[in-house]
Amino acid sequence: MVNWQSVERALGSLPKLMATNLPSLDLMRTVLRIGMTHEELMAACDALLETHTLRVGSPILNDKLISIGVAEGDVLLCFLPEGVLTYVEYKGDIFME
Repeated sequence: MVNWQSVERALGSLPKLMATNLPSLDLMRTVLRIGMTHEELMAACDALLETHTLRVGSPILNDKLISIGVAEGDVLLCFLPEGVLTYVEYKGDIFME
């Protein structure tokens, strides 16, 4: 017989556990590189999945702007206007250019 209360408790703590395993800003500085292609960025994200939880998305539903959640809170915004990473913002400031 399944103890559904235990399952609900475990599932309820999952977002908290996932949030603590997001990559740090320092790690993302070593992973991201200005000039990398969209495919290279996605491959780097795939590699991070082995050790971290990733929240990757596109606020504008377009591969020219990719958001990546980080451990410090909020997201990195990666701008790829021509399919190549040109700069990265964090909380409205330039993180990498």
